[in-house]
Amino acid sequence: MKIMLVEDDFALNKAIINYFAEDNYDIESFSDGKDALEVIDNNYDLFLIDINVPNVSGLDLLRAIRAKRRLAPILILSGETSIHTIEEAYEHGCTDFIKKPFNIREIELKIRRLTRHENDIVKIGRTFTFDPVKQKLLENGQEIHLPIQERKLLDLLARNKNEIVDKDYLILTIWGKVVDSVNLRQVVKRLRDKLPEGTLNNVSGNGYILHV
Repeated sequence: MKIMLVEDDFALNKAIINYFAEDNYDIESFSDGKDALEVIDNNYDLFLIDINVPNVSGLDLLRAIRAKRRLAPILILSGETSIHTIEEAYEHGCTDFIKKPFNIREIELKIRRLTRHENDIVKIGRTFTFDPVKQKLLENGQEIHLPIQERKLLDLLARNKNEIVDKDYLILTIWGKVVDSVNLRQVVKRLRDKLPEGTLNNVSGNGYILHV
């Protein structure tokens, strides 16, 4: 796996590189946003980006990467804690937001979750399948149309199949900002009506889970 790391804290940059080098990850690091921007087309599989880096901000990098790579995992690393900043990151397509300070092991766990079986077809019930690459839901080989919000929801749940996905995380990732939870419930209902009975469930007070 080829990873781009953009982090201007020298000690943290070095620590992340050393940690992942032990697991044989191919990681290239930058401390300047402008330098990173010039090479975002170099076939990176995943991006780790700090928001506050010199010359070109992490959010600008995020926008530039997302314009070219719709599905590439992009993890934002930041000491920023304001909900506005977090909303903006999700609005422009970040995959996850990791607040500093963090344990580097947390990054590894998130990377493994994002990339494990990412190309595998997810079987739902006896006759349904979801392709996370093509973003298609099929019933007996026939595609079922999914509006963008339902498709995003199913993708998130399928990538975390049989695990509870936090409702606030779903909201921020689907809409890119905080919206009333009734919006999520409406999307869940519409998607649930298209899936086999009993596969998409609410876990009261926590989130939703896709049983496969």
